[in-house]
This record gives sequence, C-alpha cells and structure tokens, in this order.
Amino acid sequence: MNEIEKAKYIYENANILNAEVIRKEIKPIIEALEKQKSSGWISCKERLPEEYGCYLVAWRPVSLTAEDVAKNTGTVSHYYEIAEYDPDDEALWIGGIEQCKEYEIFAWQPLPEPFKGGENEDK
Repeated sequence: MNEIEKAKYIYENANILNAEVIRKEIKPIIEALEKQKSSGWISCKERLPEEYGCYLVAWRPVSLTAEDVAKNTGTVSHYYEIAEYDPDDEALWIGGIEQCKEYEIFAWQPLPEPFKGGENEDK
C-alpha cells in the first residue's frame, strides 16, 4: 500500500480507528508529502529537527543580502553545509558555520542514506 492509499484508508476508516493509530500512521504520510512539496527542505520557521544529529542546512551570512550571495555563488541566494543540531543546547545548531561569524540557518533536511557501494566499487 503506497502513502496515498494508506491516507485514503485512514480517512475512510477514521470512525473505527483510535486517535493513537491515526497519529502513528499519518505522521510518515505527512512527512512524505512535505518532502515531495519542498524537495526535502524544511523551513526552520515551520519546525526544527526532533532529535540530535547532523543535517544538511541552507544558510546565508546575516551581513549579506540574498542578491549578494547569489552574485558570489552565481546560482542561489544561500550556501549549503552539514551542521550538528542539539535540541538541548541553547544555540540549537552547534559547531557553527566556520566561514562566517553571523549567519542564519533558514532550512534543513535529513542527510541521505550513506553510500553502500556496489560490486564494482573500491572498498
């Protein structure tokens, strides 16, 4: 059953399913739809990661406008980096962006699955 079929089933059977089952089943569907909608990027204004870990982040220096950054990169109005997130730390994103003292992290996404290599790949 794909995500859309699962969502339809939950909707059609909501009167016989309890709230806990609905929450448990609907969360991955919502996450999959959000990922589709935004190419995997989640705005920090919408929500932050739920747990400690490393994430791919989109950021820009506070001192530069989006247009200034686009002039530097030639393509986008921000930079990308892997950053460590700790919900228990006051700063939230720890370790910082080394290239800049003052920056804004405005979007994040989980890292992809690690490369596993194939038969023809060097080990």
